[in-house]
Amino acid sequence: MRSDSDWTQQEKEVVPGQAPEVMSCGGLELAPRGQARSSQPRLGLRRRWLWFIVGVALMGLVAIVLGATLGVMLKGKESGPVSTPEPSSLAFLSSLAAASWGVDSDDYGIRLIYEDNLDQMRTATFESKTGSWQKYKDNPRIRKSSPLAASRFNLSSNAVQVELFYLAEDDLVSEWNWQPQGVGGRGSLNGERLTKASPSSRLSAYWPFVLYQDQQLHLQGYYFDANFRSPWQPMNLSSSDYLAANGSSLSMVPNGGSDQPISIFHQQDNGDMMEYLWYTNGTTLRNKTLITSDSVPHQAAMTAFTWQPGSASQLATYFLYQDTSATIQMLWRKSLSDSWNGPKTFDAFKDAHNSTGISCLQMNNFFSEISPGTQTPRCYFHASGAVREVEMGGDGQDWKIVGTVPL
Repeated sequence: MRSDSDWTQQEKEVVPGQAPEVMSCGGLELAPRGQARSSQPRLGLRRRWLWFIVGVALMGLVAIVLGATLGVMLKGKESGPVSTPEPSSLAFLSSLAAASWGVDSDDYGIRLIYEDNLDQMRTATFESKTGSWQKYKDNPRIRKSSPLAASRFNLSSNAVQVELFYLAEDDLVSEWNWQPQGVGGRGSLNGERLTKASPSSRLSAYWPFVLYQDQQLHLQGYYFDANFRSPWQPMNLSSSDYLAANGSSLSMVPNGGSDQPISIFHQQDNGDMMEYLWYTNGTTLRNKTLITSDSVPHQAAMTAFTWQPGSASQLATYFLYQDTSATIQMLWRKSLSDSWNGPKTFDAFKDAHNSTGISCLQMNNFFSEISPGTQTPRCYFHASGAVREVEMGGDGQDWKIVGTVPL
């Protein structure tokens, strides 16, 4: 169908000395406005009308035949209305990050951060007092499929701040945090022009540290120190001896108080999972150690956390990774001086998606430790099309499914 503008362009002014133009619409010729009809008989007009009527009848017959044919072809294969993606639904294999905090001697909170299918960052918060999850939307300019890492620290005895680290669209490591009242906002790291991360870098955080992989695939990290004008200071990890495989999962966990080294886990090009020790007095990484001889796929999902069971006297470390069959396995040791045990898997880990992210709650941070046995570790990963929440029990020798997080 033509628009009004098409008709306007067709309506041309008759200039003296020129033959009048004839406009056409649907095969009928019309005389221009103001132009008298010719007195000559239009010998072909009735014939044209006849052909026009025949043409319309044939088109109707063809439409009926086609409609019946398509109806037979589509029978049993009916399609419903086109659906718009639910903006709050979980993106497939979205990175996951989780942090927890104690509210009082009986209650605690958990924040789970993920990416939805519209490439927007979302959070779900659990309160043990109510036993329910609540969903929220935050608006940092996050890169599509960005890695996520979370940690937390205490602002006071009864107030906590949750920190999220992610990659912005320019591959710079960026920060978003939530104050006790739950309001999110940009962190001070966003004002720093730090070294760009590799586009395939993963992230790990353990307050006040954040770990990533630079564009030369070196391990890089920063830590927050309010005593400096620029509070984010480099961890001095760069060394040709400490290259991680491109896109390696990363994890950093404590081994005790501030006088103990931090363990940094990552994968090498040959697939080996390695542990390095970094001392916070500024010395470089050292004590490179292979933690498992199992065959681990390239860029395998991996994370670690530490916990002090009620019956233990030292901080134990737990290391979770996905093997070549996509099964989540666990290694563990009772203290830094002990050997690794395992691997071992559990029914609660079954049906994990291949290449799922795994995020576990970190039970303490560099400045404060949680009393032994006051919180139970929980982990989150993709399974059966949703995010599964599992909980450790039996002093670290058992896991159970808590449920599916309602995202």
